[in-house]
Amino acid sequence: MRITRPALALALTASFLATGVASAAKKPVAKPTCNIVVDDAGDASITGADPSDGTLDILGADVASDAKTFTAVLRLKDLSASSFAQTGRNYYVQITTATTQNPVYFSYETDPTGATFNWGALVPGAGASTYTPSGKATGVVDKAKNEIRISVPVADLSALANLKPGNKVLTVHANSTAAFVVLVTDVDTADSSKVYVTGAKSCVKPGK
Repeated sequence: MRITRPALALALTASFLATGVASAAKKPVAKPTCNIVVDDAGDASITGADPSDGTLDILGADVASDAKTFTAVLRLKDLSASSFAQTGRNYYVQITTATTQNPVYFSYETDPTGATFNWGALVPGAGASTYTPSGKATGVVDKAKNEIRISVPVADLSALANLKPGNKVLTVHANSTAAFVVLVTDVDTADSSKVYVTGAKSCVKPGK
């Protein structure tokens, strides 16, 4: 018969209990938020009969933030493809929160004179809403990843929305438009009501 010494038995019991407590205290790691908006490929056609424009074909969108920066991301089919837009292409990500009076937008806008990153509010009007800019954003057009990333300081956005960590983005809307001289038309749109808590971990790095 094997006899276990009391001191050794107590040590083993204490070790087992300590391990159990440590395991119970370990919290699951939160998964990063990603792919808030997802859209089908091949639907960037104006009439439905003309070919889809890869440069305007939205595949998805995300938003991400930390204490200093809020970033919106658009993912496109192929930013290097040729486009049927004659005089410009525009890309928008719009968000709403519990306190926004109007949707807040982040945009990359192009025309024959160049391109700009902007942000502001989508203000309703008689017959149509108007993109009303509040300031310039910074951004990246990443053709390798087919992404457009648009960033604005959280402090600058405070007049339109409270996007400090811990607040909720309730809806995200993405859309692309094509310009034909004086006519601008929507080409592709995508929406999501998946909630993003500002400051939460994301697959997008704010400001990058």
